Amino acid sequence: MKERIAEIARSMPGYISHTGFVAEDGERVSIHYWESEEQLRAFRDHPEHREIQKFGREKLYEELSSHVSEVIRDATFTNSTE
Repeated sequence: MKERIAEIARSMPGYISHTGFVAEDGERVSIHYWESEEQLRAFRDHPEHREIQKFGREKLYEELSSHVSEVIRDATFTNSTE
């Protein structure tokens, strides 16, 4: 299902990128980047995405949290010494 969600996201206007992590205890984190909150809402409300969310809440997850935030600053450091 995560691959289908990724396909849906990539197909939608405003999608920038996403990544995910799984902790040793099984906790999962997915981070999606969108051009605007409006485009994020369109992804959230996509009918197939809604069905997958419903299935996850009912069958897969004991707890599910969603956090929406805005990137205020983005900095990258690259160590060029080898």
